[in-house]
Amino acid sequence: MNNEVPVLLVIFNRPEKTRRVIEALRQVKPTQLFVAADGPRLDHPDDVEKCRLTREIATNIDWSCDMKTRLLDKNIGCDPCVSSAINWFFEHVAQGVILEDDCVPHPHFFRFCADMFERYADDARIMQVSGYSPCAGRRYPYDYHFGRFFRCGGCWGTWRRAWALYADSLEQYDNNGTIKQILKAYFPSSAQYTERLRLYRMFRLGKRDNWDFKWNVACYAQNALCIVPERNLMTNIGFDEESTHTKVHNWFSHLQTDSLDFPLCHPPFVFADIRPERELSRRIFRSLPFKSRCVRRLRHALGAMADFFETMSPI
Repeated sequence: MNNEVPVLLVIFNRPEKTRRVIEALRQVKPTQLFVAADGPRLDHPDDVEKCRLTREIATNIDWSCDMKTRLLDKNIGCDPCVSSAINWFFEHVAQGVILEDDCVPHPHFFRFCADMFERYADDARIMQVSGYSPCAGRRYPYDYHFGRFFRCGGCWGTWRRAWALYADSLEQYDNNGTIKQILKAYFPSSAQYTERLRLYRMFRLGKRDNWDFKWNVACYAQNALCIVPERNLMTNIGFDEESTHTKVHNWFSHLQTDSLDFPLCHPPFVFADIRPERELSRRIFRSLPFKSRCVRRLRHALGAMADFFETMSPI
């Protein structure tokens, strides 16, 4: 049953957004709810009351369930707060849903995850179930497809077996050009390879530090796949000044949710369907300002040239 899917809710200092997520969970009434919260920031006096109120909303629920909490006194930041909370979650469960406090799931997401968790429980090829489907809207005979992009989007699910491959440090991928080989194998397109390698280098230089990119790399390293529903099953309400990473509205902030038909129609083959991502890339590129489009094309061209000369060099 969909209410038997364990749920981890990661919260911080946004009481009203958390209230909306709890309202969505109330429609499902999960029997296992894990609440993890980062502590207030020392240089933000308002955090103390906001964090207190947010925790109160998240833990004072009106349905019967087994609730566990991990409420930190000190602030440790998005990374490692979220990743360490997921570690804690999978100390108790074998599979489950991870929600952040600005992502409102459609009720069907939980039944979808329940089906996927059971069907692909022992399939090491699959490492994530997404609720976020920016590719929704095409005509397709099945209710989901497999993709190569692991967009968590604050509403996703996975198994303990898959999360065990996550590493807090990217250092293990540096030996003998391992990361380049992983990315080349996973992204045959020179543009995609170049973009992922650029991001990797930014992380290694300390210019960015998000746990979800580390999760992406762990999935790439296993040549893994992500299950993506054909209809979007979550809404991100966090595109505003309260957010850490999504302060400005973009293409992804306008997606609406839709329902699924059960029982699901399963695809007969397990392979990465590149068509939805290819169309999404076109839409995103067309939505960019002219200068951004030029910069992106130039970056890809330079990356492709560098890759060509590296390939021509003797081993």
